[in-house]
Amino acid sequence: MKFFLIPALVLLALLSQPISSFALDDKLAFSGLNSTRAIYDVSSNDEKKLQFIFKVIRDTYDGATQQGVKQTTIVSMRGPTVRLLVRGRQGDKVLQQET
Repeated sequence: MKFFLIPALVLLALLSQPISSFALDDKLAFSGLNSTRAIYDVSSNDEKKLQFIFKVIRDTYDGATQQGVKQTTIVSMRGPTVRLLVRGRQGDKVLQQET
């Protein structure tokens, strides 16, 4: 019984720690950097994938900014991504005309 109780209590103690204590600290990775540049080439027609990609881009930008690093970001969208975004904008126009 002790063999199961002790690991269970240790696991419970670790899981009960505040999430902020496990926050990512990139100070070592960004040490000596004043600025970064990033280029993202996005080509997908899947809305869920695009949401994930844009979240990663935003989180990366926010992470660098929080570490005090100035970041220049370029997002290139081509092919099916452009068609998806344009289709969404046309849908907005139709919705505005109907209301």
